[in-house]
Amino acid sequence: MFAPCLLATLLVTAPESPQFAKPIRVIASENLIYVANAENGTLDTLNSNTLEVQNKRSIAGKLSDLVKHPENGFVAIDPVAETVVQVSLHDNEDKPDTLKLSRPERVAVAADGKTAYVTSRWGKRVDVIGLNPLKRTRSVSLPFQPLMVATLPDKRVVVADAFGGQLAILSEDGESVSTFYIRGHNIRGLLAGEDELLVVHQRLSATARTDFSDVHWGSLIQSLITRIPVSELGSVKPRTQTITLSDVEHGAADPSSIARLSDGRLIVLFSGVNEVLVSPAPGKSGRVLFEDGLRFDVGPHPTQIAVAPDESQLYITNSLGDSLTVVPIPMRRTKPWEGRVSPNESGVPKTIGGKDEDSLTEIQRGERAFFSGNLSHDGWLSCNSCHIDGHTPGQLADTFGDNSFGAAKLIPTLLGVGETGPWGWSGNFESLEDQVHKSLQTTMHSKAKADVAADIAAYLRSLKPPPAAETKLDASVIATGRIVFETSGCMDCHQTNLLTSDKVVDVGFRDGVNQTQFNPPSLRSVGQRRTFFHDGRAKSIGEAIKLHLAGLKKELSPADQTSLREYLLSL
Repeated sequence: MFAPCLLATLLVTAPESPQFAKPIRVIASENLIYVANAENGTLDTLNSNTLEVQNKRSIAGKLSDLVKHPENGFVAIDPVAETVVQVSLHDNEDKPDTLKLSRPERVAVAADGKTAYVTSRWGKRVDVIGLNPLKRTRSVSLPFQPLMVATLPDKRVVVADAFGGQLAILSEDGESVSTFYIRGHNIRGLLAGEDELLVVHQRLSATARTDFSDVHWGSLIQSLITRIPVSELGSVKPRTQTITLSDVEHGAADPSSIARLSDGRLIVLFSGVNEVLVSPAPGKSGRVLFEDGLRFDVGPHPTQIAVAPDESQLYITNSLGDSLTVVPIPMRRTKPWEGRVSPNESGVPKTIGGKDEDSLTEIQRGERAFFSGNLSHDGWLSCNSCHIDGHTPGQLADTFGDNSFGAAKLIPTLLGVGETGPWGWSGNFESLEDQVHKSLQTTMHSKAKADVAADIAAYLRSLKPPPAAETKLDASVIATGRIVFETSGCMDCHQTNLLTSDKVVDVGFRDGVNQTQFNPPSLRSVGQRRTFFHDGRAKSIGEAIKLHLAGLKKELSPADQTSLREYLLSL
């Protein structure tokens, strides 16, 4: 079992405390701490001893990422202005250098400071950027939506799937690309070492049920680290080893950022349960026993760890708490296999900044609840664990949403879900609140009341559909595809601008419990999904069209099918 930490997180309310705005990144230097804020695009500079703000500067309208440049500067991403921003450490320098990119989201900078790699989740692309000055040198298309990105010691680049379990290895210049798959989804941590790559993720079982037993014993979902030897990267099926991060009665929903200390100890954030885990040092065999680690409370939805240069403490951004938690690192044990580190060997964590629950709007409360694994039994999963950032990993889950077990259903995207009732594959929920409340009760085995479901529903209504997939489509082919769509009977089920309907229909499919009536999903941004139909039987839009041919009003030639596919990709 894990050793639960009994130390409470202290809230500092001194007047000089910083006022964050969804802090997402933290960088620690010898005397200063830099905190990047997503909502207002600011960069706070704090004194590492007093934790007082020395400087606050605006570097973008919004921020989705910020990393340190080796030569005294930062590279940041403004996802709204769609720009890469290169700024110096000092705000009295000339105007920052910027580069316009389509849908940028995360960035990694090479060790020599000459190149950056920018992922575009919805563009399914990585852009290779020259720095000083900013200039795009190559765009690399990928077969998945990339998010996390890190450089390897051998100058290669690793890119992780935003939703599923795919990864790509790029050469330094982006000219060569290899992809592979690990069993998992929700990859939110990468740690590249000389000998191995550590990937932090979750794994969902399509054969387990969301009944109490499978949730309690960890059969439904697990939080893991997958270890991959660097020598295996580039292989189609690299050798891997998994390390379990959660245990019975000590779930670890939504693991994310990971760091390593000089003595081999690993530090992992559990974003869903608002904790950070400090492992013991490796034992004689080199194995890290996470079950003997210490878990410290931090703020709501922690997103990133920074380790102080002297390894005396951790700095953790709590994005949904508008706060920063400082955790003194427990002292190193010379013989870690002889016992656990005692909580008394570490100082007390403290949190600066923060918002009172009473000051939050309904949507803000709903966002916290959506990302909270603490609502679930023993902290095993959050809403986000399956609907990552509101979208879908393209996997199946056997839930009780259709009032039965035995027919696992495709996890649907929730982006734009507020407009597409009724809800559920069976269309058996007239209100989004009812659907959310049942999921809380029968999937997460939560004791949350109806007001929490109402807050989550309000947050879900604020989510917009993702943009259409970036493709180089021929306008005339798209126009022809639209005619095929409108004349073949597709609009009988996928109506109006929402491209769905409020009824259930029989399209000739039967699930594992003999259900034949299903609610048509919206086709908005359908090109951003990877599997289709209630059971994910179609692995591409082209395959979904072929499975529908028998039920259409007219025969479709191969050319008609191609044009229909192109039209659907444009939605």
